[in-house]
Amino acid sequence: MRTTRNGTAAGALGALLDRSLMQMVEASADARTYDRETIHRVSDVWDNNAIPLFHALGARTSWGRDRRARAALAWMAALGLERRKWMVEQSAIAGYALEPLLPPPVEDDHHDRNKRGVVRAPMAVLTTDVAVGIGIDYDLATAEVRSLLLERIGGTRWAGTLTVAARRRYAAERPADEVVELLLWLDGVTEANFDFRDSSGITLGCGTGQVAIGMGKRGILRAAGATILPDDSVWHLSVASRALDERALGRVEDPAPGDAGDPNGALRRLRRSDSRPVFVPGPFRRGESILGAGAHCRASRREEAFRRLVPAEAELRLAKYVAAHTRYEHPRVGSVLIQLAVPPRPHRERDECWSLRGLEFKSPRHFRVSDTAFHGATDPRLVGAPEAVRSLSLSGGNLTVFADGAGTWGEGTGEGQVGVGGV
Repeated sequence: MRTTRNGTAAGALGALLDRSLMQMVEASADARTYDRETIHRVSDVWDNNAIPLFHALGARTSWGRDRRARAALAWMAALGLERRKWMVEQSAIAGYALEPLLPPPVEDDHHDRNKRGVVRAPMAVLTTDVAVGIGIDYDLATAEVRSLLLERIGGTRWAGTLTVAARRRYAAERPADEVVELLLWLDGVTEANFDFRDSSGITLGCGTGQVAIGMGKRGILRAAGATILPDDSVWHLSVASRALDERALGRVEDPAPGDAGDPNGALRRLRRSDSRPVFVPGPFRRGESILGAGAHCRASRREEAFRRLVPAEAELRLAKYVAAHTRYEHPRVGSVLIQLAVPPRPHRERDECWSLRGLEFKSPRHFRVSDTAFHGATDPRLVGAPEAVRSLSLSGGNLTVFADGAGTWGEGTGEGQVGVGGV
């Protein structure tokens, strides 16, 4: 492993970028093992660190490059212990001992105030005590599922995100009908069953090595663990906030997130928001788009091109449901996004990988999904024209969706929340 002589900080910073690109290439090597979470997390590292990278490596002298690189590395590692751990591990793989170049780690107590001194809701591991506290502050009996995303992460992991709309139980100077979004991230999902017609009434249960979230009368999500974050602008008035030890809340953030004085503010906001990552194309084939297929002059050629866009075999990688709702006075149309891994087309190169295909429905009239829909390849059943699908069924009905708006195909594109832990 390289020593920490003058100049190695710049080398370590450049090596981290190379390792990031390699991780994203590996995560997108084949659609059957596609790891969107890794791609998002790693690209998130460089959201606010690309400019410091070029600033550091653009210095005129080796001493200047090293000084700027040390500052950039310290800035990058300041987001949290998980980020720091990732940096050290990836640098070691690239042959650099990064720990001596960084300032001592600082434990994050996760209890923050903004510049006005208002306490912000912390992200918390879902335990029995946390679930009880959530039930005290928010009316879960009338809460409704606002969005649900289930996806395969790589080859074996299965994760999910759930957004619940709930009304406050505590007094607040806000409109009486205003709802709060409770954001939940689930890791190691073992069971899922959801029907959007039965999505009112939420229960939170925690047992030994497992969490169980009930949705409606029969809906269920079980996972090895979960974290929860209330997206509540007046959380400082809640019972949970008042119960916190004020001594643990003494740290005040000087600049607001995203200000020039807080270089990691934008990353914090991104990690607490409904992120919309762009999928990395990697080795995926482009194929013929809907526009390209419709551009053929002869009707027979158009029909043939459209049929090639419809997979005869597929593996479900991601399913996302969003209920029609209004958030911050902006109405949002209900939708269902399905992402499929499809095999190479006949007569293609032997080593061609499976690729991703997205199918998005607007204004769904029916959506149901269970975990068995994610188990292996299946023949998708579609109703409607190839370029405008009205319904989709997978795995013998373990995933079904009907919509008023015709489903439209996309090549490896999509959106959705992702887990917020990690680097």
